[in-house]
Amino acid sequence: MMAFARVERIKTVLRDTERGMDFQFNNQTIWFHGITGTVKSVQKWSSTSVSSSGGGGFVHPEYGGHVQSAQVSSTVSQHQSFWIVAPDGREKSVENADLPCRDGQSVTLIWGAVKGAKTGQFLVAKNNTTGETVYFDVTNYTDSFPSIRSGSVLLVWFLYAALCIMLVPTLILWIVVPPIAKAHLNSILNKRADPYRRFATNLLSNKEFLATI
Repeated sequence: MMAFARVERIKTVLRDTERGMDFQFNNQTIWFHGITGTVKSVQKWSSTSVSSSGGGGFVHPEYGGHVQSAQVSSTVSQHQSFWIVAPDGREKSVENADLPCRDGQSVTLIWGAVKGAKTGQFLVAKNNTTGETVYFDVTNYTDSFPSIRSGSVLLVWFLYAALCIMLVPTLILWIVVPPIAKAHLNSILNKRADPYRRFATNLLSNKEFLATI
């Protein structure tokens, strides 16, 4: 169990009258808020995005040439939104949470940020009825805790630029390397976000914190 150092309670009049606690973590003060309540008005829908890649070519007026057709692909994304209604009447709208749930079930949602920030991103949600826990996208963590991203972007893109300079700058290189650099950056950010995920997860079973939300 992660130790919670120098715990400070947050007055309910702060940060839009939300409830929560302050913690000392990674040499900074961070706050977490949350809500536990009943799921209401679950809505689910899907969307389709279409993209194309490749294609093009060259045809010489005298010698001919070759033209390659573009490759078209589609991706179907599933979406869900719902409300969490606490026993005291507080409500929270939730979107883009990959948490299986239905009306009437109990859910706990936790969000947070560094001290001084008026708002924080959703971090973790738990369906108390089924016991399933899900985490929000890593961008939520980097937005709430900027130190996660500190130095990572510059390092990855410096290595990317150095690679492009050292190697022959071909069109293929400029097409292939950016996705690799992006994947490497996401890997770094996810590793840096892991301690915050674990911290937020521990709060789901921390009775002192749960009593404040």
